[in-house]
Amino acid sequence: MVPVALLAASVNYIGYRTRQLATGGAKTSPSYVTGLPAMWLMQAVTGASRPDETPEGSVWRPFNDGNGVSGPCLCRRCAFLTIAYINQDNNYIKYPAYLASMAAAWSRVNDDKHFPSQVVLGWYMAWESVDAMFEKDKYNQDVTLKPMVGLDGFGLVAKGSW
Repeated sequence: MVPVALLAASVNYIGYRTRQLATGGAKTSPSYVTGLPAMWLMQAVTGASRPDETPEGSVWRPFNDGNGVSGPCLCRRCAFLTIAYINQDNNYIKYPAYLASMAAAWSRVNDDKHFPSQVVLGWYMAWESVDAMFEKDKYNQDVTLKPMVGLDGFGLVAKGSW
């Protein structure tokens, strides 16, 4: 999914449909950049096993196993959630995209590849990484320096947002 998102981001703005494709790729690619390192860390920290790896069920051994978060859930869901975010005004696209993101996640549980908690954590991390890409557009992302004068002195105030 990462190469597909990068390819979509590189599409030129030619007509409405390719503009949507380029916007989707441009938002999905940074979602992977923010979501994948956090997912890899959580996979190691939680240390959960897969359903077919242990006969006694879910075993949580921090830093001993790497399946605590469903990686396919994060990678596949970022694309569907980006489609839903881009089409906030079109309910015929938005809601099926949300449903597809959940259905694709649930397929991991159905195939006995992950426990529901691992799938929910992967879906949640995808949600947060996509949400971060769309929220950052709402705020001014710059560094400002302003002089400060007070009764007992003066100085410089630096403010940065990212």
